[in-house]
Amino acid sequence: MKLAGFGVSKLSKRFSAITGQGKRLIYCLFAYLFLAIAVVGVITPGLPTTEFVLLSAWCAAKGSPRLHQWLLNHKLFGPMLQDWQRDRTVSRRTKVVASLMMSLCVILMVIWVPHLMLVGVAGFCMLLSSVWLWTRPEPFNDQSSAASQLNSASPHSHSSTCSPTNVK
Repeated sequence: MKLAGFGVSKLSKRFSAITGQGKRLIYCLFAYLFLAIAVVGVITPGLPTTEFVLLSAWCAAKGSPRLHQWLLNHKLFGPMLQDWQRDRTVSRRTKVVASLMMSLCVILMVIWVPHLMLVGVAGFCMLLSSVWLWTRPEPFNDQSSAASQLNSASPHSHSSTCSPTNVK
C-alpha cells in the first residue's frame, strides 16, 4: 500500500527512527489537532466529536500527560473519556446525541447543498460513524465513572464488601 509516495513499511520505519522527544512532540501536535477538530465538531452538526476526542486523548496519553489529565477532568469530554479508558464503552446519551446531530446535518445538507454526490458521501461517512458508535458497548450502569465510583464506595453498598481489597 502506498501512502504519499512511501510504502507504509518505509513510513513506519521512519517514524520508529524518531527519538523519544520527537515522538512526544508529534503525538502532542496530533493531540491538539484532533482536539481542535473535536471542538469544532461540538458546534458543527455532522462533524463527529466523539471519535476526535478519543484520538486526541490517545495521542495526548503518548505525548502530553498534562493534556491527557486535562481531557480526563474536562466537564464535557471527561466522562466520555473515562468510560472509554476504563472499559471501552460509550454512553447511550453520547450515542443518541451524536446520531441526532448527524441526522440533522444530513437533513440540512439535503435541503441546502446542491451537489447530491457530496451529500451522499458525507451521509455515508456519518452512517459509518454512527454504526461504529452504536456497536460499542455501553457502561454497565450508564452513569459517569465518578458517580459509579461514589456509589461503590458507599458504606451501604453491597458491592463494597465484595471488592478484592476487602477479602482477607
